Amino acid sequence: QRSNLLAADGAAGDYFGHGVAISGDTVVVGAFGDDESQDGYKGSNSGSAYVYTRDIAGSLTSNWTQRSKILAADGAAYDVFATAVAISGETVLVGASGDGGGASNNNNGAVNIGSTYMFRPLSLTTPHPSPPPSPPPTP
Repeated sequence: QRSNLLAADGAAGDYFGHGVAISGDTVVVGAFGDDESQDGYKGSNSGSAYVYTRDIAGSLTSNWTQRSKILAADGAAYDVFATAVAISGETVLVGASGDGGGASNNNNGAVNIGSTYMFRPLSLTTPHPSPPPSPPPTP
């Protein structure tokens, strides 16, 4: 085991880790049961995804640090945002299989119609550059 990723704001029932994807030095982890958002409460099982990067790009022994929390702008209760996550380069796709019902019903009464959100670019997920090499000793 190299690392154990945890959500900084994790709580019981978040189902953190249900969906996981990696691309290079970036990992995306889904937590479809998360109820909180950056601006307050979105509702039960609204969901979120967390982005982690290696502290030193390319290092297989480097630690991973949470860089951001991704939320649906129109998230609502029971959207279960982040039931599935995928990443390729700087593009992240996040599935919300319950979208269409709940408080933001904008699909003509359809419940659990589902949707996929695309996030690009992930400006907060760029790994920190490797530290510069030490200068040679002075003779």
